Amino acid sequence: PIAPLALALLTLGFLGCSTVSSRIKDSPAVFASATPADQDLMRQGRLAVGFSEDMVLIAVGKPDHVLTRNDGHGPYVVWNYFRTLRSSGKREIVSGSPLANPRTPSSEAQNYGPPAYSPTFNASAQPPTASIATKTVHQDRSLRVIFRAGKVVAFEGA
Repeated sequence: PIAPLALALLTLGFLGCSTVSSRIKDSPAVFASATPADQDLMRQGRLAVGFSEDMVLIAVGKPDHVLTRNDGHGPYVVWNYFRTLRSSGKREIVSGSPLANPRTPSSEAQNYGPPAYSPTFNASAQPPTASIATKTVHQDRSLRVIFRAGKVVAFEGA
């Protein structure tokens, strides 16, 4: 009973993924109307100046963020693609550390560790420590595509 459920969930996961091949199948007329050189670029997930918005959609998929701007030359559209960077690690917290428990006149009674200048401070004694797991998620723009009149005029990134 668990195997069919796992297979169904796995299949649903793959259906949500967009690949260049699936995007070509979704837009065969756009792909067929491109030159052979542009078709090769789209298959590789690469762009060229002059690509239409539909050609960019085939090559790299839907943008994460779209901006419409206007300058002295008229309106233009910016498509931004982001990649999510994840990292994890550990951070150690030392109990009684002057950094963790700053000693100020208002916190004299709250400082649980001896200050570093104390004559009774034992530098060889190891204060209690604790480790906490940390996770960081950062989004980094990986591609920016600029369109004027529906055609790519510039792009930067991977």
